[in-house]
Amino acid sequence: MSTPAPSPFLSLRRDAAPLRRGRIAERTLNLGGEAETWRYAYDSAGCLARVADGSDGLLESYQYDSEGRRLADINPQRFRGERRYSYNLGDRLGQAGAVQYGHDKAGFRNLKIEDDRETRYRYEPGGLLLGVDLSDGRRIDYVYDAKGQRTEKRINGRVVEAYRWLDPLRLSEFHDGQRWWRLAYDSERPGHGSRTPVGVTNGEDSYFLLCDQVGTPLALATADGHVVQTMQYDSFGNPLRGLQGPVRLPLGFAGGLFDGDTGLTRFVWRDYDADTGRFTALDPMGAKGGDNDWYGYCVDDPVNRVDAWGLEDAWWDGAQKIGDGLGQLWDKAPGGIGQAVSEGTKGAGEALSKTADAFATNDDLQKYTGIALGAGALPIAVAGGAEVAPIIATTVARNPEKVEKAYDFLSGAFVPGPPPMTTAGKWGGAAGYSFNKIMEEVRARR
Repeated sequence: MSTPAPSPFLSLRRDAAPLRRGRIAERTLNLGGEAETWRYAYDSAGCLARVADGSDGLLESYQYDSEGRRLADINPQRFRGERRYSYNLGDRLGQAGAVQYGHDKAGFRNLKIEDDRETRYRYEPGGLLLGVDLSDGRRIDYVYDAKGQRTEKRINGRVVEAYRWLDPLRLSEFHDGQRWWRLAYDSERPGHGSRTPVGVTNGEDSYFLLCDQVGTPLALATADGHVVQTMQYDSFGNPLRGLQGPVRLPLGFAGGLFDGDTGLTRFVWRDYDADTGRFTALDPMGAKGGDNDWYGYCVDDPVNRVDAWGLEDAWWDGAQKIGDGLGQLWDKAPGGIGQAVSEGTKGAGEALSKTADAFATNDDLQKYTGIALGAGALPIAVAGGAEVAPIIATTVARNPEKVEKAYDFLSGAFVPGPPPMTTAGKWGGAAGYSFNKIMEEVRARR
């Protein structure tokens, strides 16, 4: 009689001190062998300062300036000694250790020089990363769909990976160059369930997927609990071991789309470089992203926070104002939504549901959103409601210059909780409420 394999487990101990807001102080992981422990310490600003193992041996150390930019780091798992950082105007990284970086006029990283060898990055005018020319001569190109979701990765013209999406945050299927794999989630309805997958299958082989508190894959296990592949990353997402195994999973740190050839992780709006703990582009939210360093990741706290959208998690924090003038803009929205709202809840609901259905299936209407956001006709997005929020978000992602206006509208329209007690807030609340009610009726009739 065989003995069942021990199930993998992850446990977290949080700091109970009120001023530390429940930050994770210790993490213990057992993937079927000996348990490993990591201990975390933070500076007075809440940035990750030190990581130690269970015996208090140093694993990672970070220092920051008054703006939250990394000044120095130590990581004996990855390199020897201490690396120092320097910056140019606009928070643009100039150098990290012996590696130099360059940026274009728009602030996008376009150059990396290491050991006198150059890596160059190519973007479309709106900031979408189109490809990377590696220092070894290989050319990487990315293909995107109309929503800005990456669908292919090519090396020297040959497709090496392909992707299909449930929504902007959740990969549905991927092709690893040999076969298609499908990811499983607790719910596959748009706007519902966790963004973290729970399993993966190719139709013949199936595995459970264990992820950590921010969505980073840690292990693949069979149905009887046998761990067949483990993955380990440092706190800022640098892979340390275990990426080879029965599944070449393209999901990496915090559940982002990882490219092992470039070291970059795609988070919907931007690409993240774990080596330096920075995005390759400015936060399109600017100061509203919540970080003084507009290239920084999660205010330098990758243990407790996650930036799945590439917008800094402050974008999702709390109920925000829709914008004081929003109530006056209803009549600019398609379908006479403003008039419907003024005539009562049921009339509003019917108009909103029709607009939402059209929005989800009509590419022209999605393109209109980009124009509407710039022109001030924000109610179209309220018309979409939570059902089409991911579509709206990716549409806006193609228009980063309009993101600041979109921020005020999206956070107020989709963040749970009562609407702001302003004219704009009341309009938004009425629209959201009536939309949800009519959609409940529509689903009940299906």
